[in-house]
Amino acid sequence: MWQTLLVKQPRLYIDYIYVPALNKSLHSALNNTVFFTLKLVNRNMGWGVQYDNVNLSSEAFVGPDSTRPLGNATLEGFYQGRWREGLKHGSFLASATTGKLTTVLSFWRVDFATAVKYKKGKYRVWYTRDRLQGGANLEIDDSQLMVNWKPVRLGDSPVAIIASGSRKHCELSNSAHCVLGLSLSLVVILFV
Repeated sequence: MWQTLLVKQPRLYIDYIYVPALNKSLHSALNNTVFFTLKLVNRNMGWGVQYDNVNLSSEAFVGPDSTRPLGNATLEGFYQGRWREGLKHGSFLASATTGKLTTVLSFWRVDFATAVKYKKGKYRVWYTRDRLQGGANLEIDDSQLMVNWKPVRLGDSPVAIIASGSRKHCELSNSAHCVLGLSLSLVVILFV
């Protein structure tokens, strides 16, 4: 009974991403459309979630600590019932300033921002309004898909990128963002 009074924030994941420009079997890198699937999980037993528009922005890493914007997408607001998971499909065109994407392995940053309200029961009692934002880094290989087949959670706070010259800091703190910062220094991303 008391668990239905607790309100948990929903979780957002990038479930699937498809980049036709990186698909080597198509023999054409002219299609700058990026397709994605966003997975939304409502973890509340007694509360439904009303989402405002979900704004997504994506960037490509061009160096260990610098990014270039790729594009933005907006998913319209919707209602998600209690204890439900949902998939929302979307796409966006990579911006003209990025040029043609030609790389074997690329690292992308995806950020989101939205606001949610919680609904209790069938009487339309709205509880509170929370603003959610966060993001995650994605690794995309030459088969145009994410390297990790599991959904990537768009976390609560931005992931810090450590410059490749700060190895001493990374040796002291064994954290994931240090490992990612060091691996980014070994990857060359080409934009033609």
